[in-house]
Amino acid sequence: MAVALHEYSYSETDIGKGYPYLIGRFQELFRICDKHGIPRPTVLITEWGWTYNNVPSVDLAMADISWASWLYSAFPQIRGAAIWYLGPEFGNIADKAQKLIAPVTEYSLSNYFAFAPIDGVIDPDVFAPPNTTANAIDWNDLEPAEIRALADHYRNTSITRLRE
Repeated sequence: MAVALHEYSYSETDIGKGYPYLIGRFQELFRICDKHGIPRPTVLITEWGWTYNNVPSVDLAMADISWASWLYSAFPQIRGAAIWYLGPEFGNIADKAQKLIAPVTEYSLSNYFAFAPIDGVIDPDVFAPPNTTANAIDWNDLEPAEIRALADHYRNTSITRLRE
């Protein structure tokens, strides 16, 4: 069993628009589960993207996908995200989205996310998308040891907050 969520920004130029209430809203599900002592469910992001009828340029899309990969990889309960949409209608979005198949395939084959899972209190600011907050971290500029140190820091901070 799993929970299927749809996460969209409703903007092809600002993936962080509405974060964490549009993209990233799984964190609220996890926060509520944690609050009530319910194990976090397996989550499938069965629709992910920008608008219902358009995608950004390949370069911008890949930057957004890179950020989303870091966000989702920190939570082992997230098992995957599917980009909207390769079917008919919706402004022929399939013709636009298909241009992402090769770059996403290459990205997924050449990137490994060895990220320690974040447990404890959910803090959406930890993974805020670029340009959403001045405190956002550019995960692509960090070395694996720095990422592990940040994960440990936030895990310890979260555990401390739970005890307060």
